[in-house]
Amino acid sequence: MASIKLSALISRLRDEGVTRVYINYDGSGDSGSISDIDFEPFRYGTDEYVKVNEMFSGELEDFGYHILNNHYDWDWYNNDGGYGNVSIDVEDSTVSVNGYVRTTAEAYESIDIEDLDY
Repeated sequence: MASIKLSALISRLRDEGVTRVYINYDGSGDSGSISDIDFEPFRYGTDEYVKVNEMFSGELEDFGYHILNNHYDWDWYNNDGGYGNVSIDVEDSTVSVNGYVRTTAEAYESIDIEDLDY
């Protein structure tokens, strides 16, 4: 069961005509941040987007950090970090994380100089 705070947020988003929210994040080098927030069906930069963004951005940033730090099992900010988004389907009242974790792989090859045909 969703908390009263989260239920109220979903209800307010629905009242403003928002159908989906994407809370985009990016992290590496021992830090990470919410980079931006997208609202469907509003296009970035339109009057509707600006209005909704001003109303909800702080609250949604807090929610995004809460999900990433407490409900997401991948390290999204240390070392190579990761990126993705926390998606809120306002119509279905569901939340999902679409995340990608960056990794570094080491490769080593030893070739005997006698085997080279250079």
